[in-house]
Amino acid sequence: MVENLNDANSSPTLDQVKILQKALKWPQDQVFPVLDILRLCIRNQFVNKCFCNKQDGAAFISYIQQITSINCKTANKMLVFRTLCNAFQCDTGSNLLKNSREEITTLLMDCKSIKNKNLQIALSSVLLNYAVQQHSEQNAEAKFELLSAVETVLEVEQEDEANFRLVVALGTLTHNDHDSKSLAKSLEIAQTINRLQSKTSVQKLIDSAKGLLQILQ
Repeated sequence: MVENLNDANSSPTLDQVKILQKALKWPQDQVFPVLDILRLCIRNQFVNKCFCNKQDGAAFISYIQQITSINCKTANKMLVFRTLCNAFQCDTGSNLLKNSREEITTLLMDCKSIKNKNLQIALSSVLLNYAVQQHSEQNAEAKFELLSAVETVLEVEQEDEANFRLVVALGTLTHNDHDSKSLAKSLEIAQTINRLQSKTSVQKLIDSAKGLLQILQ
């Protein structure tokens, strides 16, 4: 059953999905392997629709909020963020996350100061997915909220790979977008990037920071 659910191209049954949904109710200290299965199988169109459709999507977001609350295990939060990244791969999940952007951004901000490499990378990856999603959208409010969120995370000391993904997210949001560039300037993001650039020796991060600063000129 697990292999059937994990394969993005397989055809799992509704009964299998219901077993997964039931297992997700396990206690915090036992649910990690179930979350890992969810992380993989949410890429499957059928499973994605089961969790993210209009009728059940609100309950899924509520579960995400619950499992990432302040007192929950860091490892569980990391897997949830990886699950969100994979959920973007299907239209149903992408639409749900688009409509739940404010709720997801709030829980990301609540976790921004956790000193865990894997969690920081997963968190930054969610923001990068949102940046890609919003790049072609004419939604100034959403872009401003994302720019602000990314800048806020960058203000906290992050792992280099996480910082790289955050800089790429900023570049994605501001590239060929005059309004987003103006918003970024109002947030003084260039100052944050200059400080970041002076503290790292990772070449791809240095190069991406230089590219972003050129965009913001």
